[in-house]
Amino acid sequence: MCEPFSASTMFYLATAASTAVGIMSAQQSARAQAASANYNAQVAQQQAGVVREQRGAIIEDADNERRRLADRYGQVSGDVEASFAAQGLDPNVGTGYQLRTASRQAYDIDKSIISRNADANLRANDLEAHGLLTQAELMRREGRYARKAGNLESWGALLSGGSKIADKWQQSNPGGG
Repeated sequence: MCEPFSASTMFYLATAASTAVGIMSAQQSARAQAASANYNAQVAQQQAGVVREQRGAIIEDADNERRRLADRYGQVSGDVEASFAAQGLDPNVGTGYQLRTASRQAYDIDKSIISRNADANLRANDLEAHGLLTQAELMRREGRYARKAGNLESWGALLSGGSKIADKWQQSNPGGG
């Protein structure tokens, strides 16, 4: 006939089971945190790629705006010359010259503004992409640290369980046996 387990044996088995569950729980939690962090890192990486793809659109928009401005300037300049010629005036002297010069200065200023705005948009785009890539790297690190923390927690559970068993063993075997 089988003898029932003693209280000490039951304690050892329960402590071992509790330790095993603690270790498994720590590892599972660490894996889940690492997977979540790595997924978030992939999302941030993809977002950075999308942001970087917008650079071409920023450049294209600025180029289109400069072309429209040049077309408008050419049209206005041509209209001024035609108007002066229709009146029999030389557009290269006096008021005609001043109008053309002022128009050219306004054109140059507008063109410069378009370029500066495009540069600012490109810098903002670069900063946003860099921020997302930095965020992705931090998330990957978070995932690695979660795994390390899970390993440490597992070792802590193992040492705690081992310590409980050793304490119980000393109590039940005071003579060191």
